[in-house]
Order: sequence, then C-alpha cells, then structure tokens
Amino acid sequence: MMVNMESAFPRGFAYATHSFYPPSGFVEAPVVKNLWVDPWLKVDASTYKGLFVVVLGEASFQRRGLDRPSSELLKALLQGEGSFFETLKVLAGRYAVLFGSPSDFSVVSDAAATRSVFYSQNGGVFASHASLVEYILGGRFEKSSLPFRNGYPGNFTPYARTKILTANLMYRVNRNEIVRYWPTTELPECSVEEAAEHTILSAANALKQLANERKIAIAMTAGFDSRLALAAAVKAGIEFETFTYGEKSKDTRVDRMVAQELAELVGVSHSVPPVGKIDPKLAVKLDEANYGSHHKKWVSGMSAHFGNPQIGIVSGNLMELGRGHYTDVESKGLIDASNPSVAAQMYLKRFPKRIKLEIDETVGLSKYIKIAEGMFAQWLDEIGGLTPNLLPGVTQFYWEHRMATWYGPAMLERDFYGESFIPFNSHAVFEVLLGVEKSKRESNETFIRAINSVDDRLLKIHVNPKTWPTTEPLDLKKH
Repeated sequence: MMVNMESAFPRGFAYATHSFYPPSGFVEAPVVKNLWVDPWLKVDASTYKGLFVVVLGEASFQRRGLDRPSSELLKALLQGEGSFFETLKVLAGRYAVLFGSPSDFSVVSDAAATRSVFYSQNGGVFASHASLVEYILGGRFEKSSLPFRNGYPGNFTPYARTKILTANLMYRVNRNEIVRYWPTTELPECSVEEAAEHTILSAANALKQLANERKIAIAMTAGFDSRLALAAAVKAGIEFETFTYGEKSKDTRVDRMVAQELAELVGVSHSVPPVGKIDPKLAVKLDEANYGSHHKKWVSGMSAHFGNPQIGIVSGNLMELGRGHYTDVESKGLIDASNPSVAAQMYLKRFPKRIKLEIDETVGLSKYIKIAEGMFAQWLDEIGGLTPNLLPGVTQFYWEHRMATWYGPAMLERDFYGESFIPFNSHAVFEVLLGVEKSKRESNETFIRAINSVDDRLLKIHVNPKTWPTTEPLDLKKH
C-alpha cells in the first residue's frame, strides 16, 4: 500500500516568519525562507529582480502557448498584480501560489480554494492543514466540540488560533490581512454556445498538460459533472481510465453500472476500488490531517488499488458553480448572504437530521444560531463583505464559504493516495459559465452542448436515473 504511514500531511506545506522544526520528512522549498514541504508536493518556483512566484501543487494552464506556471505568473507579476491575476484566471488545478518579495508577499489558493490554506489569526504562520498551523504555534491546543457539517461557520476551524482562507481572497502574509481579488467587475454576458466551447476546450488543454506528467484516473458517477470531465478527456485525446467509489454499496449501484457503460462506450477501462481495511495507525493520521472527515473509509482501498500516489485523480466536481445550486435556499427567501443572520440560516439549511439532533442535545439550536451568526459576522468583516452587485449572493456564498470550508479540507484525505485535479477549476471557466442566462444554466443547456460537441452518445445514457436498467424517459434538463 503506497501510503506514507509516518506523515499526516502528505502533499503538505508550512511557513512561519520564524524558524521552526518541520514535520518529519518535510524538506526546504526553494526561494522562500522557512517554507517547508512534503516531498510528494509538486513545487514550481521562479524569481527575478527581487520578486518571486512559487506554485505549490498541481497546476496547468487552460490556454495553449503558456509555459511553466511560475514563470508565466512571474512575467505577469513584473507588470503588476492586475496582470498577475489575469494570468492566474486561466490556471486550473489544485494549488496555492506564493508571490511578491521576501519582505512583502501574499498567498492565494486556486479558484475554488480546493487547495486549502490555513493561517494563524495572529499572523506569522500559514500551512496546508489546520493542525499543522497549531503544531507550529506550539503550546496547548484543543479541538472544539461544536457540531458542524460541511465546514465551520465563517472562516473558523475547530482550532481557536487557526482560520481558513476562503475562496477569491489573498492573504497578505507580512501584513496579516485578507484582501479580495475577485470579482472586481461585473461578469460579461455569454451565450450557451460560447460558454460550452470555452469550458470543454479549457478543460481539455489542462488535461493534456497533466497527462504529460501523470497517469490519469477519472472519478465517474451517473451524473452530469463527471460526464463533462469524461468528454474533456476524450476531447484532449489522452490516455486515461475511470473508476467509481462504492464497492458493494446499494447506494452506489446505479453510479457503478452507468459509469461502466460510459467507459465501455469510449473504450477505456473502468474499475471499482475495494473499500479496504483501515489500518489503526492510518486512521489516526487521517484524523490529524482533517477535522471533518469526508471519505476516510476509502483511503486504504484507493491506495492499494492504484498503488501510485502520484496518479492524477480527476473529477468534474465544482461544476454546480456554473449551473445551479442552493435553489432550496433561494426558495426560502435566503438570498442576502451579506447578512450574518441569513448566512447562518443558509449554513444550517443543509444540515442532516443527525447533526441537528446533536446540536439539540449539546448546544441548543437558538444558542448555536447565535454562535454561527457571530462567526459569519467576523468572517464578513474580515473579508470586507461579499459583492452581491457583481455576483449573486447565493452563488457567492456557496462558492466562497461552502466549497472553500468543506470541499477543500475534504480533499486532504485524497492526498494520501493521489493528486486531485479538476480541469475546470479556474475563474476563466466559471466566469463564462455564470455569464449564461440563469434559466439556461439551471436547465443544463451549457453542459449538454459541451458534452454533445465531443460525443453525443454520452448523453443517450440516462443522467442520474433512479434504477439501472431504467424505463424512465430521457430528460437532461431536470438534473
């Protein structure tokens, strides 16, 4: 099994303004003093005339003609931060970027903050894992017992001294301040045709670059998003395989069956990795890595199945950002996420019954809501609020809070067995998707056109049917 049983921080990184003892196995990164990284983490660094750019993690440009990420970003940075962020717009993947000068530099995550960056609320430390920040700070630390689901409220974590950098923001390290870098202008309107072409070509270009370095496995379900990733891989003309989680689970039977048919349709191999048996030592490491476990039970089986921790694990996740989400929240009138009270209600709306029961038995619902409101108020104050005049409040809250505080940390478990990569994850793609008329986005018109432009057979197999085989009518706009 290709798991580093000695480390809870595979593909991790850690920085402090002072010298510190790094976790076992970490090595010094180039260019930035006191920056340490796990050997599995890809590091790409460039420096010139007192400025530097360091890219931590897997990143690929979605536009042809662009060279190494750190080099291209540095060229842009020499022209100013505006140019830097324009270039960053077309960089896909799961990464963090450090940029600036030794005396004044910043760190920013990918478009949806899937490569989490945690930082000390008092400044001086940032890292890939919340517990790693606490480790560097030293002294006594404990995890809060406050019930939560899909991320903590605001930018908080269970550790009192540690916060998470939410999406579309940069952390000014030497100043210990948060600054918004996106959105800064209204999103341009875009047709379904333009958005579909841009999305599929951008993802295909990113996958071509990834395939130059890594073997690729695409996570497949019966849904739209993974089918879009499959279409992008076919468009790219690369070698890849597909897989589906959920061995022997009744809940995943339809996903497994449909995914198998899709793989056969495009002529690639498909597998269902075994669940595997969790080694007690690994379980401890996983708990240390992530304060909100997502799919801990799959890590051992995935590691044994692929046997290569550098395999690219590709998915179509995040694509709801360009389609439709939180519609149940909108229907309840919860739209103004700039209001901490509304933000708290939106946050609680998706809690399962077991979490609500836990809240009732411990904190009490009314007290919990007040606590959550306070956390959201502090977060909104720290980031300078949301920008509902530029991006709908529900969309921005889902993007900047839910995806950054839940999905990003959840990916830390995947670091134990592969390199996670989402070829659509860039501001350039999300901008064109969100530029499409709302009704057309929510009826999947952009995705339908994008997939059909590659292989219309991919949508002749039902999307998320209740059973398989199925007698349901084919309806691509309801999913």
